[in-house]
Amino acid sequence: MNPNPILSSTLTPPAICTGNSFTYSPTSATGGASFSWSRVAVTGISNPAANGTGPISEQLVNTTTSPIDVTYQITTTANGCPGTPQNLVVRVNPYPVAEFSGITDGGITYSGESSKVLTGSPAGGTFSGPGVSLAQGIWRFNACTALGSADELEVPITYTVTEGGCTSTITKNVLVKRSTYTVINRGEPFTICRGQNITFTAYIYREVEVMYPYTNTPITDVGIRDAATYNEAYTDYYRALIKDPDWEPSDIERAYPQRLLQPIPYNPDAGDDLEDQVDVAQFLMDPALFSYQWERNGSDQGQDNQSRSIAALSATDYIRVKVELRNQSSCITSTQPLITGPKGEKWAPSNYLFFSEPRDYVLILPDNTPPLAICQGDTEGVQVSFPVGTYQWINTNTEITWFLRRDGIVYPLYTIDLSNATQDQLAGYFTLTADELNQALSDRYPQLVPGELIDGDEVYMEYISDLDREIRSRCSQGGQVNASQVVTVIVNNLEAEAEPFEEEICLGETITVQNLEITTLTGTNEVSYQWYINGQLYTQATGPTFDFTPSSATPGTYEIEVTLTNGCQTISALAIGTLTVNPLPEVTLGNLSVCVLNAPITLTTGSSNITAGSGTYSGPGITNGVFDPSEVGPGTYTYTYTFETTNGCLATETATITVEETIELEGELLYEESPDGQYWTFTAEESEDLDFGDNPTYRWLRRTGISDWEEVYPQDSRFPNVYLDFDYGADVEIIVQVVNSEDCTIIELIIPNNPLPVDMLYFRATKQGADAVLEWATAKEENNTGFEVQVSTNGTEYRKLAFVPTADGNTTGTQTYKYTDREKGKAGNRYYRLMQIDIDGTTEYFGPQLVQFETRDGLTFYPNPFQNEIQLDVQAEERGPLQIRISNAAGVNVLERTLTIEKGTSLREISLDPSLPRGMYFITTQMGGVVRHFKLMKQ
Repeated sequence: MNPNPILSSTLTPPAICTGNSFTYSPTSATGGASFSWSRVAVTGISNPAANGTGPISEQLVNTTTSPIDVTYQITTTANGCPGTPQNLVVRVNPYPVAEFSGITDGGITYSGESSKVLTGSPAGGTFSGPGVSLAQGIWRFNACTALGSADELEVPITYTVTEGGCTSTITKNVLVKRSTYTVINRGEPFTICRGQNITFTAYIYREVEVMYPYTNTPITDVGIRDAATYNEAYTDYYRALIKDPDWEPSDIERAYPQRLLQPIPYNPDAGDDLEDQVDVAQFLMDPALFSYQWERNGSDQGQDNQSRSIAALSATDYIRVKVELRNQSSCITSTQPLITGPKGEKWAPSNYLFFSEPRDYVLILPDNTPPLAICQGDTEGVQVSFPVGTYQWINTNTEITWFLRRDGIVYPLYTIDLSNATQDQLAGYFTLTADELNQALSDRYPQLVPGELIDGDEVYMEYISDLDREIRSRCSQGGQVNASQVVTVIVNNLEAEAEPFEEEICLGETITVQNLEITTLTGTNEVSYQWYINGQLYTQATGPTFDFTPSSATPGTYEIEVTLTNGCQTISALAIGTLTVNPLPEVTLGNLSVCVLNAPITLTTGSSNITAGSGTYSGPGITNGVFDPSEVGPGTYTYTYTFETTNGCLATETATITVEETIELEGELLYEESPDGQYWTFTAEESEDLDFGDNPTYRWLRRTGISDWEEVYPQDSRFPNVYLDFDYGADVEIIVQVVNSEDCTIIELIIPNNPLPVDMLYFRATKQGADAVLEWATAKEENNTGFEVQVSTNGTEYRKLAFVPTADGNTTGTQTYKYTDREKGKAGNRYYRLMQIDIDGTTEYFGPQLVQFETRDGLTFYPNPFQNEIQLDVQAEERGPLQIRISNAAGVNVLERTLTIEKGTSLREISLDPSLPRGMYFITTQMGGVVRHFKLMKQ
C-alpha cells in the first residue's frame, strides 16, 4: 500500500509586496510526486482566480492599504495516489503611502526662520536632504544650513518609510532664500518735541527697501548725521505716502529732514503704482521672533521690548534700536552692517531718530576777543561786533534783536528783519556802537538810569529763523530763540578813601596797615599801590594792606601815605595815618644759687633801664615773684624776667637758678641729768666736724618704745638747741635735726633709747675688732646687786649675755665697769643695754648703745630723691622675711610691709601714695636679726 504523499517544502518569504512576483516550487518526500494547485479570487486582490500544475509563479496586486492573505490549495499525487489537499498562504502587503509635513512642496523658506520640524506619515521613516538632521528623535530642516553661502537655493527633501518590507519615498522641493531684514525705528508722537513722552517702536521688515527722505542711506551712525545729504528721489516717494501729487518739500524740511520725517518702507517689486509699493504689511515680521536692545546717545539702555517710552529728551539726544533673531541657528543679512555684541551676538541696527528742535546756532566772538572794557565816562570808539559767519541769515528769513541785560533785567534795544537785507548790510546790522547803545538806552521810556553803559552790563543778540518757527509751531512752543555769545561790558572805575589813624607800636613789632578803603572799584584793570613812609617810597608793600616792622628804624613818629591807580584813574598821596615807634627797655637778670632747704625767696635779681613800668618773674617753682626751692628740688632751672613799660613795650632776659642738694650728716646729741634727778637736758652743739651755720633751724623728735615719732619743741624759744625731757626714767628716744641752709646740710643728732639710771655717769659700747667693749660708770649705788648685760639685733627684743656683779652695792663714790662681748658671728647692728637689779629684785635699764658690725647681707634703696616709687636692691645669704617700716619726719608710719626675700640678689619695687608731701622719710628694716636705718628725700 502506498502512503498519501504530502508537501515537504515551504514558502520563503511568506509575504510579498503588492505588484512583486513570487515563485513556489513544491516538493514531496515521496518520489515521483506531481502537484496541482488552485487559487480563488480574493477581495482587494486584482488578480482573478487561477489554477495550474507544478510550480506557482504569480505577480499579485493588493489594491487596498492593508495586508491581504491569499490562499493556494495544493494537491500532491504519487504512485497514482492523490494526497490530501494542503493550503499555502501568501500575504500581499501594500506599499505605504509616504507623506510628511513641515515644508510645502514648491514653497519658499527664508533663512531667518526657525528650524522646521519634519513629521513623516506613516511614522518611523527617515528624512534626507540638505539641512536635514535628527536630534533627540525629532527630524528638523534648517534653512540656514541648507543655504550655505548661497543667497538662494532649491533644496529637495525626501521622506523614506518601510512597512511589511515594502518601502515608499516622497520628495518635496523648497526654495530657500537668505533673509534680508530692515529695522525701522518710529517715534509716536512725531515730530519729537521738548517735554513730550515719546514711544519708540521697532518694526522689522523682510525683503523690502526703505526710502529715507533725507539721505540715500539710513543714519545708523550718529557721526554721519551732520553730513547727510538730501535725496533727490525723496519727493516722488513721499508724494505717494501723503497722497498729494503736487506737494514739494519745504526748504526747512530740506535743511533738517531727519528731525521732521521718518523712513518709508516700500516693495520694489510691486509695479509702478506708488500706493502698491508702500503697502508692505505682508512683509512685516512677527516682533516676538526678535530680541531688542535700545540705545540712547550711543549707550545701551532699556529692556528687551519692541517699544520704549522716553520723556524729557534733550536737543542733542538720538535714539535707535538693535535687533537679533531669538532663533540663534538662523542666518540673515541686514540692509545695514550687523553690529557684533560683547558676547558675539549679531545685532541689526535701525535708523536714528533725533530731537526735532534745531541745533542752536550761536554767534561766537573770535578767539581771544577781550570783553568790552572802557574807562568810566569814556565811550568814544567803543562798539560790540559779531562776525556774520556762514549761517544763511537772509535765506532763512531770520529776525535779530539786540538786548541789554542789567542787574538780571533784560531791555530790548533794536529789532531788525533780515529777510530783505543785502549781504553787504549784514556787517552793519551785526555791529552796535557805544553811541548807538547809549542812544537806545536814552530813548527808552521810562528812561533807563544811568542812560549809559555801566560795569556789568551785558549786550547780546537773539535771532529766530523760519526753521525755528516751524519746529516751535509743530511742538506748540513759543520757545527760546537762538542767542549770541554775551558780551560783558567792563567799566574800569576807581575811588578810595582812608580814615587816618594814630597808632603806637614798640620797636621790632609789626603793624598791619589796612584802613585803606576802596569805595568804588569796577572793571578788570588791576590796581597798583605805592606806599610812602615819611615821604620815602616803601618798596616792600605793593598791595592794599601791608605789614610794617620798624626793626631798623629809630623810635619816633612816622607819616604813612599811599598812591594808587587802575590805569584809568590815579589817586595821589592819600593820607593813611601817623605811627609812633616806642623804644624797648634794656633788661638784666643774674644767676642765683640756693639750697633746697631754703625758705621761699622773693626774687630781686632782675632790673631795667626804664623805670616806668613793672617786671615779672616766671619759671619753675616761681609764684608771684617768689621762688620755692622745695617745690622743684635739686637741679638747675632757667627762669625769666620780663619788664613791660607803661606804653606796653617789653623785653625779657633769662638766667639760671641752681638748687643745691641736701648733704646729710650725723652726730651725737649731748645730754645730762638735772641735779635733782627730775629731768634730762638734751643739747645740740657744734663740733669740729659739724658746722650748724649762722642761722640754723632745729626740729626735735621724740618717741618711747616702738611708738611713732612725734615732734616736740624746746621749752625756751630763745634756746632752740636745748630740749628738756621730764619723763625721767622712761624708755625715751630723742632725735634733733639741725638744718644749715648756708651749707645745705641736715645734721641729725641721735641718742638711741635713753633709759638712763639716775646714778649712771656714762654707758658706752665700742667696737674693737670682732668684739664689742662695754664700759660704764656710776656716781652712786644703793642696794645694787649688779648689772645684767643684754643684747638685741632689732632694738626691741633683748637676751642675756652675762651678769656683772656690783663692785660695791651701796656707795656714793664713783665705780667703773667693763665687759667684752666675744660672741662669734656678730653681724649688722647690735644693741646693748644694762639691766640693773636691786636687792629686792627691782630693775632699771640703761642704754641701749649701738655697735655696728659688717654684714654679708646688703640693702640699697634708690633713687634718692624719689618721687612715688622706691627701688629695693637686696643681697641675701639665706631666704627669709624682710620687715620694712617707712615713716615721715614727724615719726608717723606711712608704710609697713613684710617681704619674703629669696637667697641671692632680688630687686623689688615699693609704691607709695602719690599724695605724700615732699620732705625727708625714714626707713627701718630688719632681716636676719639685723636692723638698718635709711633716709630718703621725696621730691
